[in-house]
Amino acid sequence: MAQYRNYTHTTPAYVGDNLARVQAPAREGQIVTRKQNQVLRNRERSRSMSLGFVLGLLLVVGAALSVCIGYLSVQNSINARLHNIAQLEDQLETLQKKNEALELSINTCEDYAHIYQVATTELGMVPAGADQIVWFEMNEGEYVKQNEAIPGR
Repeated sequence: MAQYRNYTHTTPAYVGDNLARVQAPAREGQIVTRKQNQVLRNRERSRSMSLGFVLGLLLVVGAALSVCIGYLSVQNSINARLHNIAQLEDQLETLQKKNEALELSINTCEDYAHIYQVATTELGMVPAGADQIVWFEMNEGEYVKQNEAIPGR
């Protein structure tokens, strides 16, 4: 069977000073070509989405959303830990300053009577009794490493 072709009639017309072809308006009942049918079918297909496509799209969007939520939770925990580290560093600095001040006050204090008084009254220390002091001979000159109990008298 012969293929129907859509031949449009063009008439010459003047546009400005130039001769141009002007397409005549389409007539009712004009035969639509195969190419135009294919274009119309493709447009219809592009407008509709299949169930598989929608489910796949939802799966990808859900995965992206879960990755974003995971990223935000990790970022939040990192920020919380950094804040905690900053607080601990401040505490450490405060304690180091107190320690240096106490060490300086101890080093500047040369009065042994004052040291004895502070140790017994403020710190609750008691002097060692005679039965608590154990004397022993040391073979090595630099340090003592205790491997056994200290021998009695």
